[in-house]
Amino acid sequence: MRYRIGEDPTLSAWGATDDFILLSAVIGLVAGAVLTWLGWRGRQIWLTVWCGGLVIASIACLIWLR
Repeated sequence: MRYRIGEDPTLSAWGATDDFILLSAVIGLVAGAVLTWLGWRGRQIWLTVWCGGLVIASIACLIWLR
């Protein structure tokens, strides 16, 4: 891909910052917690496992951003 003279290729076009990653981690944590509870209540093991993994990944991302 070509870049214009003086343009920094490490910056994204829409200005993504750590705040977007933080927001995504928080949304993932909330959605994962709710869906884990629903999976547990509905006896859906696959949903509980996948959403539990989402909660763990979101927590890891929050720790990493700290």
